Amino acid sequence: MKTNLKTVIAKLIIILCFTFQVNAQTSYVDKKGNVHLWGETNIESLKEGDYKEWYTKNYEEHYSALTTKDNSLFKDVTVRVFIGTWCGDTKYLLPRFIKTWEKMGLSENQIEIIALHNEDEFYKLGPNKETEGLNIHRIPTFIFEKQGK
Repeated sequence: MKTNLKTVIAKLIIILCFTFQVNAQTSYVDKKGNVHLWGETNIESLKEGDYKEWYTKNYEEHYSALTTKDNSLFKDVTVRVFIGTWCGDTKYLLPRFIKTWEKMGLSENQIEIIALHNEDEFYKLGPNKETEGLNIHRIPTFIFEKQGK
C-alpha cells in the first residue's frame, strides 16, 4: 500500500511540474502588467482573452479577393509565423493573413505560430530558441516553406 501511494504521489508531482512548465512557457506578464503569449500558440488562443478585441476587429474588417481558386501554390506549403501579441504590426497583419489563408481554403494545420517576448534578455525570442539562426528582426515574420526549403 505504501509503495502504491508513493508511486501515485510521484506521478502527481511529475504531472504538476510538467503542467507548470507548459503553462510557464505559454504566457507572461510584461513590466506594464499586460499578459502576452510566449512560445508556440494557435489561432484559437488569439480569439479569446486579451487578444480577442484586436484579433476580431482586424479579422472582420479585412476583405480578401482571394478564393479557393488561388490556393494551388500554397497547398504543399507550411508557414511559420513569428509574432508578438504586444506588437502593433502583428495585431494588424496576422488576423488579415489568417482570414486570407482561410478564404483560400487552406488548413490551419499548415501554420505554426510562435509568439515572441518583448522584454530584456528575451526580446524577440521564443522560450525554446525557436528564432535561433533565423535572423528575426521584425515581426510579424512569415517564413513559407515548401519541400523543406
